[in-house]
Amino acid sequence: MRVHQVQDFDWGSGKPLSSFKPIKHAHAGAFAHAVAHLWVHDAGGNILFRRRDAQDRVGAGLLDVTLATHIQAPLARQDEPQLRHDAPAIETQALTAIDDSMRSLFGKGICDSVASNAQFVGTTRSLLTVADHEALWVDKTINFTFVVRLGRWSENKREHLTNEDPTQGSDDTRDTADARVFEWIHVNEAERLLTTPPGQTFVERGPWHKEFFLHGFNAVAERVGDTSK
Repeated sequence: MRVHQVQDFDWGSGKPLSSFKPIKHAHAGAFAHAVAHLWVHDAGGNILFRRRDAQDRVGAGLLDVTLATHIQAPLARQDEPQLRHDAPAIETQALTAIDDSMRSLFGKGICDSVASNAQFVGTTRSLLTVADHEALWVDKTINFTFVVRLGRWSENKREHLTNEDPTQGSDDTRDTADARVFEWIHVNEAERLLTTPPGQTFVERGPWHKEFFLHGFNAVAERVGDTSK
């Protein structure tokens, strides 16, 4: 899914503001904006991690959340933004973004149950900064985090969730979900790997690095321990 307009957020409170801007301006100006994150796991507590491409400007070759996708600022008309200010509405927008990205990555069958079964587990902050020969690029995000357990059909088709299928696009408009190399790691092993310094195993998420990943790991562990979820 190509995202062009994002809603501004207040970095301190994590609340949405009554303004929006092109995503390339949000990155260039380090403006906080919303991202939807999805942690996919199976019944055994294995998490589906995305491994970023070796040529990626951010976290090249490192592990990251299953899916991260910018939340498009909703439009009432093509030229007029319909801004949302309440959390439930933003959560709905986040699920829509996740659903679109999952369908693009894995196809309709695997993600049929995502929108109806994904559980919202809270928000986190993260800061990704890259300086290269072109410009300083900053992704300053309020992350709306969801967790979902694969359905029976999806678990039987796990090989489809580890295929590499790169997508072309510019850094300004390409969604972070376009890097399509995935691998399964048990939550206990993931927590052990988190003891390595930021930027060695997992994509560095700024001052909130451990908090960011543990938020997802703990949500998975709780769901695996509760058979009703």
